[in-house]
Amino acid sequence: MTATLAPFTGCFTFVLNDSLSNAGAFGINPGDQIRPEAGISLAGTYKKDVLENVSFLGNFNLFSNYEKFPNTVVNLEASFKLKVNNYLSTNISSQLIYDDDITLTRNDGTKGRDIQIKNVINVGVTLGF
Repeated sequence: MTATLAPFTGCFTFVLNDSLSNAGAFGINPGDQIRPEAGISLAGTYKKDVLENVSFLGNFNLFSNYEKFPNTVVNLEASFKLKVNNYLSTNISSQLIYDDDITLTRNDGTKGRDIQIKNVINVGVTLGF
């Protein structure tokens, strides 16, 4: 396991789509395309071979803007890599993001802060040359 504490770090949000930028999406001021922030960051990585052909990788990153301390952006990632044989492998991953500055529209039409989740399953074929 590794961990890194950065007492002064930067975080930049870029919104290059004009309609999103004009709407003030992703916590930027309406019409802006960049939101710079200065704050503190804590990041870490954990790797573990679970079984002979199964490995786990976990990453976390916490960022807190000094102007809005202690509001924290949370980014957690977890993935399992499975090697089926010499030719076939699978990767199953999940990512969780929470950012206090981002307002989402929920399925029922209400708006507010919420957790964003992304899940991915990859199946790959390995060819050696």
